[in-house]
Amino acid sequence: MTVTPTKREFEYIVIGLGGLGSGAAYWLARRAGAEVLGLEQFALGHDNGASEDHSRIIRLSYHTPAYVELARDAYAAWRAVEEDGDERLLVISGGLDLWPRDAAIPMSDYTESMDAQGVPYERLDADEIRAVGRSFVLRTMSWGSTKPRAVSSPRARAMRCTSAWRVATARPSSRTRP
Repeated sequence: MTVTPTKREFEYIVIGLGGLGSGAAYWLARRAGAEVLGLEQFALGHDNGASEDHSRIIRLSYHTPAYVELARDAYAAWRAVEEDGDERLLVISGGLDLWPRDAAIPMSDYTESMDAQGVPYERLDADEIRAVGRSFVLRTMSWGSTKPRAVSSPRARAMRCTSAWRVATARPSSRTRP
């Protein structure tokens, strides 16, 4: 029987394998292979942080065009992870953004950013918003916007996403250690 020595030196070490750390380890391992080591102080899949919740929203509605562009890149990255793991991680749904009349960041910052990036949306007044969601009670709301399903606000299945990153990173070309 031949014993393979344990690798003791790595080009990259990721500390913490929650959502962000698992994602970093995954993308590094795709580029650097076995030169990535992930370390986590708790058992993988623990409930000591926010990464193990059931979902997180991602969207294309941001107040600067650069953030909208980053979000578009994130959608593409999630699709790559889904294909790599052959598992659906994003659940596509409609989205509704609401602004009070005296919002710290005005709605126009968001709509101008979406316009600049070619993101379709509808601008709704309070009555139209109430027609969309009958449970909304909008007394001080001036308006909102909603996005069609094709480009709207998916939610990421957080636990599954983090797990998918870990599984892919733990393949023979990379290493993660609890």
